[in-house]
This record gives sequence, structure tokens and C-alpha cells, in this order.
Amino acid sequence: MIMNKVYILPVVLLVALVVCSAAVSAEYCKDLNTKISGTVHGGVYVGGGHGSDGNGPIDKDPWTPYEQDFSVPSGTIKWARLYTGVWASGDSDGWINITFYNGTGYTDHNAYVSTGYTGGDNDEEDGYYVACGYGNYWYYWNVTDIVRNGANNASVATNGFDVGTVHGVSLVVVYDDGGDEITYWINQGLIYLGTGDTTCSCRRAESTTWFNGTMPITQDATLWTEYFVAEPSSENDYLEFNGYNFTLLGVADTADGGGTTPDATWTNARLDIDRWVIDKDWIDPSSNSLRFIRGSDTATRAVLAVFLSKPPAPDLKVSEIDTLVERDGQTPMALVANHTYTINATILNAGNLDAGGFNVTLEEDGALKNDTGLTGLDAGSERIVQFDWSNLSGSYSLKVTADAYNTVTESDETNNESTAPVTVYPDTGLADLAINSDDITFHPAHANHAANNKTIVRVKVRNEGTADAGSPGSVFKVQLTTGATSIDKTTWLRAKCYRFVEFEVSLPDGSNSVTVTLDPDGNITESSTANNVASESVNIIPCRILDTHEYGDNSTYNGPLSGYTDVEMFDVVKLAPEGTSPVELLKSVAITTEEGASTPIKSIDGLEQSSTLRYYWYPFVNGIPIPWGDWETYPLHAGDTIHWDILKWVNSPSPDSHKARPIQDYPEPFLHGYNGTIYNTTIVYPDELCYEEKANATMDGLIAAGVPANRISKKAVGALTQAEKQNNNLILLGTPSNNPIIAELNIQHTDVGMPVYFNGSQMTDDYDDTTWVGGVIEACDNPYDNGWTDAWKDTGPSIWLAAAVEDYWAYKAAEMLASDTGSFDRFWKNRKPYLTPTWDGTNVTLDWSNWTGACTSFDIYITENLTAGFPATPNATTSATSWTDTNAGASNQRYYKVTCSTTGEQIEGNVTKITYELKKSAVSGVNWITMPSMNAPLTTADDLIKSIPNIVSGNNVKWWNSTSQEFNVWTKSPFGYGGVNFPVKPASGYEVSISTDTTWTVVGWVPPICPIKLEKTAVSGVNWIGMPFNTTISDADELIKDIPNIVSGNNVKWWNSTSQEFNVWTKSPFGYGGVNFPVKPASGYEVSISTDTTWTPR
Repeated sequence: MIMNKVYILPVVLLVALVVCSAAVSAEYCKDLNTKISGTVHGGVYVGGGHGSDGNGPIDKDPWTPYEQDFSVPSGTIKWARLYTGVWASGDSDGWINITFYNGTGYTDHNAYVSTGYTGGDNDEEDGYYVACGYGNYWYYWNVTDIVRNGANNASVATNGFDVGTVHGVSLVVVYDDGGDEITYWINQGLIYLGTGDTTCSCRRAESTTWFNGTMPITQDATLWTEYFVAEPSSENDYLEFNGYNFTLLGVADTADGGGTTPDATWTNARLDIDRWVIDKDWIDPSSNSLRFIRGSDTATRAVLAVFLSKPPAPDLKVSEIDTLVERDGQTPMALVANHTYTINATILNAGNLDAGGFNVTLEEDGALKNDTGLTGLDAGSERIVQFDWSNLSGSYSLKVTADAYNTVTESDETNNESTAPVTVYPDTGLADLAINSDDITFHPAHANHAANNKTIVRVKVRNEGTADAGSPGSVFKVQLTTGATSIDKTTWLRAKCYRFVEFEVSLPDGSNSVTVTLDPDGNITESSTANNVASESVNIIPCRILDTHEYGDNSTYNGPLSGYTDVEMFDVVKLAPEGTSPVELLKSVAITTEEGASTPIKSIDGLEQSSTLRYYWYPFVNGIPIPWGDWETYPLHAGDTIHWDILKWVNSPSPDSHKARPIQDYPEPFLHGYNGTIYNTTIVYPDELCYEEKANATMDGLIAAGVPANRISKKAVGALTQAEKQNNNLILLGTPSNNPIIAELNIQHTDVGMPVYFNGSQMTDDYDDTTWVGGVIEACDNPYDNGWTDAWKDTGPSIWLAAAVEDYWAYKAAEMLASDTGSFDRFWKNRKPYLTPTWDGTNVTLDWSNWTGACTSFDIYITENLTAGFPATPNATTSATSWTDTNAGASNQRYYKVTCSTTGEQIEGNVTKITYELKKSAVSGVNWITMPSMNAPLTTADDLIKSIPNIVSGNNVKWWNSTSQEFNVWTKSPFGYGGVNFPVKPASGYEVSISTDTTWTVVGWVPPICPIKLEKTAVSGVNWIGMPFNTTISDADELIKDIPNIVSGNNVKWWNSTSQEFNVWTKSPFGYGGVNFPVKPASGYEVSISTDTTWTPR
């Protein structure tokens, strides 16, 4: 309602809340606290909040006040407050002028507000808060005496502020209408949950308000929340009620209209009022908390929370009267005279207290026909009461009354009855058997945990006539024909009824047709026989269905979800009709119970989901999560794998919780896709080292698994097109440092649904927070097709990662994806080291307890020269899964391998201990090194410099960047570390500058021999390399002659750390010359070339 009013700017202060003074700070915030609470026979009205429309400032041309309409329910007004938010901008003071219209007259209220306010004058009449963070005021006014039932209106004008835009206006009214008793809490305040103004002392990452007092826990409660500077965006804030995050309600951002917004004209701008239903299982009987959480939001202010709870009382009602009820296997389509029918009346106790005994009556046109007594009905429960009823043809009114004699005291005594009109047809005329193609449906046949490849053909047989078709002693045939096979069954039907007749038949894989004929012998006298025959086709397809628990565990479950009884998992390949839903396919191989529309499966074989433990059943098809609402509608396609898992969301119950998707169903989704859509797959790898070889092996593995070669491509990450990135399944190999797509995904790993993320030099499993050195194979959504927010829910293209923080383990993950998919025993596979070396300063310990093979005796081999190989006879044998070398310090280089004594199978690759003798002379302290794959990993220059002993200010580590042909240097200074924090890789060359002779011992894994890309730019052709740890090259002459495309003027170079000078070996027109220095592992070298060259060292 918009009223025409005259606004008069005040010349004198009518309501002075503060003494005008210079603003000292834009800040008077307060956690939300209870302003009023109590009990009333009525309700609490929360209204308004259509959001900012730019109106309010008087100095705006043209000027328009901010308007808000309200519709207050009938009843006695017990308490009412009007609230408004104003954006002042900065530390600006000004006037807030409110005019309230209650249908009979206007009331003006004018207030001067100041950023210097400290809250001292806030009282029951009015007051305000000042939000630091760009100057926002939150003002309240007691309007109890002027609010009227029905239409009310408030308009707000502002003057003097730098901006003065009104965020919105809201009204909270407690009223008594003599209705149900409710208990209420109204909490107000102002908390700045933003990040923009870092100077605010009341700036919070979170804030908690409390609703203290007795309340029932047998029914849901109502919560209202209000924010300003709140609108939909990619920034999410969160709410928690007693620790239960509202993400469990499917709400990712609570300050954006995620609940039920009261105003139909809500504009999403600057103000948000939401109504939430709080589940009774979340409620505490005496004290309840609401926590506002900033999340990623940068601007939101929380200002109001209203909590409403009803005391326990029964509330009996008749929720449904069903006059077409199945009886003896027959369901009426209409009622016919002189037949007895079952009338179902559903009685519901919608209250929150159990009801004692009461009576349910059935009346026909006001005459009592039946009176049934019930012993009681639990709160929230329903019960069907059945009555027999018959009559002559005509129209009737049937009324059912719950608690017909008012023996139960209820919260609402006016909703106990319901009426249904009924028409009864005369029983004259003939039968009319009917069937059409829609009456023939196909369903998978059941066998528990086994493949019953037969098909259930369900036929709906109808009698459209008003005479019975046969009787129990006089039946007719229903004949099904498929190919040369005919099957007969017999039945009979009452007038205007239908029933289902089922046939279990063997239909082969492929297209099939069946024909159904009703009464082929003509035993029934009908009004027409033209509708007695129908045919339908079906495509029978192969599929797979399995269930697991806790993200892929297929072992027998025994725990709290099964009452500590054994539940076996199943994995069945079977035939089923095309289009079968995941729920129906599940019921064909297992025993299930149903929950409701949102989660149609409650338990499978006795393994039952639990809201307390937060474990729920979820289906996946071909490795893709099936969205809510599609579980009973997704149509089965040929080759689909339906995977049910009872799981707890990763990070549950935090705002970042999500479901992971399974790699366990490899080669899905690459083979069959989702709902018939199959995306092409691109393997994306870093264009360096061994990655192209791993990409080739991954591609070969997909082809061997049945994925057509024409749907697979492989691309170096720099060559990937935007179209491929958006539209294809991607398989990402590498590390965050050499595959930038991995780095991008890692930043928003919870949005895309990655259960494992890259955390510095380690991997972290987000499900259980374990960390390890190694790699991972995991799947997530491809967010490049349609956005990042909650992308894990999408059904478009997927991304798989075979990756690690370090190249060695990225190779291992890629090798597992290429050739060991049989080990995928979980939704994601953490590739932990099977053999781990550690150094305690004296000894090397080898541990292979992660190895999953079967062996009772192990051989340990040791060599000091990997090129020469390991001895034929083991140096030690043990039955344990670890062994310690107490002579590890005897030599600077020591290599190990562990094998199974009986089979000779090597566990993991070779591992090593290397002691570097870093030299410092009077000239300098430069040393060139190369490293194995370290334990713990060194992935950056910062990791490297901090791991070397005796590093002091002025020391540095250095790497020659062959792409830019320049040095990258990372230096320690008195103020910390600085420079270029370059990546560190095994088998690459690095320089270490020290100030004193230093011994540095490392352990790790021996990297594989990989191709090295030697680069030449217009600047130069310098490259730093590290030689393989088993190189057969012994000196500079062999080295330079092994590298392709070496021409005159090219050279190889080594820094002699003992003499602190370069040794150079150069090719010239006359041959080779210089210093023919030795080549050995653990040292770095420089190669100068004249053209780009790829070289695999030996």
C-alpha cells in the first residue's frame, strides 16, 4: 500500500538519541541477544524486507521515500518493533525520518544518528547500532501502540548522510488471537561479518546468539533471520543451529534468500529476511544456539533472529479419504451399485504430543454408518482406518471425523473432520475388458544378490464396464505372447475395476515385443471386444549394479548402521529393461526399505542410513552422482553401472561438505557417460620428463578397457584448447607446479568435489585429515563447463587426477591408472609409498608395511654404485616389514632394493641415501647438486634452502631457467627469504651457495630415467641437468657425445666444488678439448646447445 503523505523535514530535534559531536569511530555493534521472550496464544508476525531500491535520501533528485507494506494478523498487539537499515557511507551522521501509517492515521518519528554513538541511550522506545565497515546504521522503534491489525505502512526518508540509501524496513509483532500457545524469543543486535573494514573491533568471523528456556523436542520449530548488506553472490555465509549447519538443508548461502522470504516483492538487494524450519532432532530441551558464520562473505551484517516453539499437544485431523481402495487385489476406478468397497481414512496426529484413545466415525449424508475406536496415536504418526461401504446408484457425501466425541484435548479442535463426495454408478450394462500399450510395463526380475536375467511383464487388466467380468468361480484368460511362446494366466474383475497380472519371462538382450490378449476364448460377454489386444516393445540391456559402504568398501559390514549384524555387499551384472530406474534395479537384487520422496531408500539388506551419524545411501551412475529427485526417474542405458554407497559427506557437517565420486567403476564415466551422453576424453600432461610416456600408457589402458580410440586424445597442458577444457572429460597427470589445471582445482577442491588435496609438500585426505608423501587417483567434476559453485553436484564431464605434489609420485599414480585399476578398492585411491626410507642421523630404516602383497620373507640388497647394480646375494633377509641399516654412514651413496624372497617381486623402486659434501673455500662456497625424490619431498627453492644445514644470511640456492635463459635465485637474508621461489625436481641441476663446509644427508626414491628437453632461445642455450643415478656415462667426453645435435662451440660444464672453478669440455672444429671432468650421480651439470633438443640420458 503506497500512501500519499506530506514529508516535513524537522527544524528541531524531536527525538534526540545522542548529543551531536564529531565522529570518532563508525562502531557500536553488539552480539544478538534476547530483547523479549515469552508465551502467547497467537503468534509472531515477521514482515517486510523487499530490499533496497535506491530510495530514501532527501537530497536525491528526484526524491522518493523508501516504502514498505505490512499485513498484521488479527489479535491483540502485545509487542511490536519497526526496524530499518541505512547506508550512510563512511563516518557520516544524519537524520532518519520515519512515517508509520496504520490505516487510520500517520505517526512521524525522527531521529538524528551519529557514528560516535556508543549505545548508551538505547531503550525500549528506540535506539540504534552503528556498523563499522562503510558506515551502516541499524535503527529500531517501538510501535506497539500504533500498529493495527491488517494493512500498515512505513516510509523512511534520510538526510545529511554521504549516501543515505535505505537497505529496507521490517516489522516484528507479537499478537494474541486466542489460538495455539507458542513460546517465542526475539533477539536483536548487529554483528559485522564482513572482511572489508579491517579496523573494526567488532568485525567477526562468527557470532553466536542463544535462545534459553524450556522448549519441546517432539516437533519442528520456526526460525526467522534477518541480515542487511545481504544479497546473492558467489560469497557464501553460513548458519549453524546447535552445530547443525544449514548446508544440510541444501542451502549454500544463508544470507541470500535461501529460506522462505516473506515478501513477494523481495529484490535480492541489500536486505534478506528468511524463515527456516528447524528439525526437531536439532533442538535441545533447555538451551539452543544459533551461530552466524562469515564463510567467504565480505559484507554481511546479522541483525535479527526470531525463534518460535509450540508447547506439546496432539492435533488430530483426517488427512485423506480414499474411496478407490484396492480390495482382494482389485482396485476400483469408480464405484458401482451393489458392490462392497473399502473406504480408507488416514488419521494424522500433526501435533507434538501423543494422543490417547479416541473414536473415528463415518457418516453418509449426515447419518452415522460406522464408529471405530482407536487406543491412541503417537505424535507425528498416522493410521489408516478402514470402513466397508456400499450403496445404490446416486451421489453421496461421506464425512470422517477424528476424535468424534472430543475426548482428546488438542492444539486445534477445528480440523478434526473431512468430507468426500462420492458418485455410485448403476450396475446395469455389460462388462468391457480393456487394455492398451501403456498398460504393459517391463521390470527387472528379482534374485537376491544374484542375476535373475528374466523380465517381469506387468499387465494392467481393466474392466471399464458396469458389470462384473467373471467371478471367483468363472474366470477368463490373460494371454501373453512373445515370439513363439504363449503363457496363459486366469483372473476375474469386478465392474469398473482393474488389477495387475504379472508374467516372468525370458527376453534376450536386444529388442523384444510382447502381445497381451484378454479373454481370448470369449468367455465374458462384453460391450466391445475391440480393446482386448495390445502390444508393446522393450529393449533388454546389460547393466551392472553394486553396493558398498563408506566410499567403496565392499567387505561385509558389521556396525551401528546394521545393529552390529553382518550385511554382505553385492556386485551383480544382469539384464534389465532399458529405462529401469536405479531404485527399481536395486530392488531386483536386494531387500530394501523406503524412507520418503527425498531419499527413497532407507536401508539395503538391513544396512540403514542414520541422520544422527549422518550416513545416507546415495546412487552413482557410471561414476557420476545422480542428483536429488532423479533416483526414481533416471533411465537405465545399456552398459550402465549403478553404484549405491552408504556414506557420510566429506567434511560433514561443515559448509564445505560434498560427496566424492568413484574411480572404482573404471572405465566409467569414459565408456558410457551419463544418461546416454558420452563426452570425449583428453589426457592432459606436462610437456616434460616422463609424462608423455605416462599419458600414452593411460590412453592404452582406456582403449584396452573398451573406450573407443576416436573418443580419446592426449595433449600437453599448454596445447589444450578452451573447447577441450570445457567440453571433455579430462585426465590430469602431473603436479600443481607443472600442470596449472591441477593447481586451479586445488584452490577450490571442495567445490569440485576432490576428496584429496595438495597441501604443500604432502597430500591431505579431506575425509579423515590424514597426510602422506605420495600421490592420488581421484575424480571430481569438470567446473569449466558451467561454473565452480557446488560443481560436485553436476552431471556433465568429469575430471580425473593421477597426480602428486612431486613428479616421482605423480608417475606412480599415472602407472596405477594405466595398468593397475584392479586395485581401485575405494572411491579414491591414495597412492602411498610401498617402501619408505628414513634417516635418523646415523641409520637408514626401510619400511614396507604399506605394501599389500603376500610374502613372509624379504631380501634386502645394497649397493654403493647403482650403475654397477646390486649383488646377486642379498645383504640381509627378514620376516619383518622393516629393516635398519646400521652401516648406512659408511659411504656417501648407498642404494637399496627390497624383494620378496620367494617370488623375487621387487617392492616399489630403488631407494637411496646420499650424503653431500658441500664445500666452501677461500674463493667461494658454490656447489652443484642433483637430488633423488626426497623423503620428505622438496618441491620449492624454499623447501631446499631450509633443509640444508648451516645456511646463513647471504647463502642462496639457484636454478638456471632454461625457458627464460636466466637465473632464478632464492636467498636467505636477515629479514627472511626472498627472490624467485622456483620449483625443485628430482634429476635436475641446482646450485647451493654456503659459508662453511657442510655435510647434508638425504634419503629418497631413485627417479626414473626420463627425456630431458634442452632449450635454446635467442639469448642462449644453457641448460642445467642432473644425471640418472644409474648412469653409464663416466666423463664429460661421453656426456657431450651422447647428447644429440651438439655442434662446434657447444660444451658441457661442471662446477668443481673442491677447487671452486668451472671445468669445461667443448666441441670445436678440431675435436674436443678442455677438462674431461668425471660424471657421477648426485652432481649437477651444464649443457650448452645451439638448437632445441630432446635427450634421454643413459
